Amino acid sequence: MELTGAGGVAPSVLDERVATALSALPRNQREAVSLHYVLDLSVADVASRLGIAEGTAKVHLHRGRQALQAALRAIPDDKEIDRVGP
Repeated sequence: MELTGAGGVAPSVLDERVATALSALPRNQREAVSLHYVLDLSVADVASRLGIAEGTAKVHLHRGRQALQAALRAIPDDKEIDRVGP
């Protein structure tokens, strides 16, 4: 799946932590979350683009948000790590 916005422009580089967390999601969740939150597509547009029902898109988004939250909590913030030390 190629990520391009309404104007055909690829989104700017994502924060490395978010990109890492997104890459850990199952494909269906990753695609739904990327289309909805990165490309700002409506749930109806996400469903249409993925060829699934809107209810299914909502389930993928819900599960994807939960998984992202857990994944982002598990990834250390390099800035906080850099501040810790002698």
